[in-house]
Amino acid sequence: MDWYRIKTAFIGLKRLATLPEEDKQACVDAYRFFQRMQAGEETKTEDETRAVADYYKVLNNMLSIFDLEKLVARQVG
Repeated sequence: MDWYRIKTAFIGLKRLATLPEEDKQACVDAYRFFQRMQAGEETKTEDETRAVADYYKVLNNMLSIFDLEKLVARQVG
């Protein structure tokens, strides 16, 4: 593992640890919203846009913690 990956993972962990509880809860709520949407519930574009933003605010930090490219390469290869 190179210095860049270690630094990126550390920053992601730090951001997740300091993320406000309301942002974490908004991510969970967004995930549940996506499940309902996939089940056929009618949704509005503005609600979908807000859910995507809330979800990725947390997910981007989670993805920075591990090397996603290597994970994908192992599944494909």
